[in-house]
Amino acid sequence: MSLPARIRDLLSAHDHLVGQTPLSPETVDAAVTPIVSRSDLFPTVPGYRLLRELGEGGMGVVYLAEQSSLNRMVALKMLIGGAGNASAEARMRQEAAALARVSHPNVVSVYEVGEAGGRTYFALEYLAGGSLADRLPLNLFAPRDAAELLRTLALAIQAIHDRGLLHCDLKPANVLLAEDGTPKVADFGLARILNDDQRQTRTGTIRGTPCYMPPEQADGLLGSFGPAVDVYALGGILYEVLTGRPPFLGSTILETLDQVRKQDPVPVRTLQAHVPRDLETICMKCLSKPVEKRYATAADLAEELGRFLEHRPILARPPNIVERGIRWCRRNPSRAALLAVCFAGMFTAIVAAGWIHRRLDQDLVRMQSARDEARSNAKAAHATLVKQAAERIDSEMRELTVRPQAIAAAVESNPNIDEAYYREWLAKLVESDPRISGLCLAMEPDGDRGFALLVQRNATGIVRRRMDREGLVPPYWQRDWYTQRLVWGEPYLGTDPARTPMLSYTVPIRKGERIAGAVVVDVALARLQSLRAELKDLIPDIDERSVLTSAKGVVLHHPDDGRAFPSAAAESAGESTMDSLMRVELPTTKWWLSVAFPPELR
Repeated sequence: MSLPARIRDLLSAHDHLVGQTPLSPETVDAAVTPIVSRSDLFPTVPGYRLLRELGEGGMGVVYLAEQSSLNRMVALKMLIGGAGNASAEARMRQEAAALARVSHPNVVSVYEVGEAGGRTYFALEYLAGGSLADRLPLNLFAPRDAAELLRTLALAIQAIHDRGLLHCDLKPANVLLAEDGTPKVADFGLARILNDDQRQTRTGTIRGTPCYMPPEQADGLLGSFGPAVDVYALGGILYEVLTGRPPFLGSTILETLDQVRKQDPVPVRTLQAHVPRDLETICMKCLSKPVEKRYATAADLAEELGRFLEHRPILARPPNIVERGIRWCRRNPSRAALLAVCFAGMFTAIVAAGWIHRRLDQDLVRMQSARDEARSNAKAAHATLVKQAAERIDSEMRELTVRPQAIAAAVESNPNIDEAYYREWLAKLVESDPRISGLCLAMEPDGDRGFALLVQRNATGIVRRRMDREGLVPPYWQRDWYTQRLVWGEPYLGTDPARTPMLSYTVPIRKGERIAGAVVVDVALARLQSLRAELKDLIPDIDERSVLTSAKGVVLHHPDDGRAFPSAAAESAGESTMDSLMRVELPTTKWWLSVAFPPELR
């Protein structure tokens, strides 16, 4: 990755964390111009003067250039690495040919295609407003604004389909914005020709962005491609502009593809309750896994969004009770199996009652066997729910580690930013996330550059401190929270007036091969105690003696919220009576969730 692209990535990550308006492309370009403005860094293209690099992808690099003959600014896209890659050259020319076939005010225009120095290039309309991805998830769209945006994009996609093309890679990053905010569809590198018989039988090739591709594209079934592919992707864009996250996002590409194939997205109103139900229905219809359940064309989607914007009844309707039941069974196979076993047991009992006068002994044996089987299945289902509860806790703690890691990466990349900048950054992070009790950025003394900034939340609000000026003994760089590395520490009592019990996670800041500082996030133990209510939602019959313990056996949440950090030994008497105790380890924290089975399953 080039240096300008790396700087843009870091700035984008910074904006995502602090919740500020993203830097405009001009601001970013101006910031990196002294690094990349020398002409000897750019290739020579006759008729164009390359000014600076705008971005780089897997196949090509895009420059901001001035077209000398018409005295206008263009985005010049060139193949990376020069000639010799026939496949990449073919895709570049395919993208240019696809763009040339479409003339629409919401599709990026292509001006020229050529070759310079053995490298294929084409000149595109330059859009100074950046991409839709730059706005997300920093600024969610209001429901009506989101509907207006998607209606505009749907009409543009319909124009593309009318020219016999499929885009096949729609996503926020491929929707560019003019200075006045006008959206335009771009990047036709994966575009397909509709009804291309030469490609109907090819399977197994997956191209595109997993978060926004439909199941048939995730399976590589090229013969199944049609307008519904782009309709699904439009639904994915609508989902993200409403909720701030894509419909599916796993920790790996394979996990994301598996979610696309097998899972339903979380309903929009579950994440953003203010979204109108009709708009949620439109979005979820676009994201239906069966092709026939989606809108048949992008024009149909645009008309439906028009009905919503004009306050008219929409044609789509939420799934009926049967469809919801089928989806519930797919999402909860263990519970569905348990219900099926219970109904089967009831049916068996009714039938057995009719035969009891002739084969009483045989029926009694059969009924006992059925009860044992039901108990075994119920116990297996309960164990699955316990593991899901552990995964939920582990996922939240893993998510909380992202912020200190991002701060450490930003400090390592640019150690010369002043302390005031970091102090405000930390304060905004604490204010924006109620789960965080405090954030600390501590740099080891190195001349006059050592400092320890602490921002914490207490009963009066957000407090900012300089620990290096408080005369701590021992000094802050010798304390446990500073010296532990990439691990959730044991609970401790904070320094605020309420003596809030806390947990901390420390990320080291590296300077070459040595450790030069640390970023620490503090989480109030009350957050873990509140997880008990969430566990009750997931496991309604959870035993009241169930506990979450740290790696050293300290109880982190317990039914009696008044106790601070009871040791595991204090619970031993109660745990010894649990005949069917299940313990699940949380990978991120190395904690243990111990849950007792309900009495009827012991």
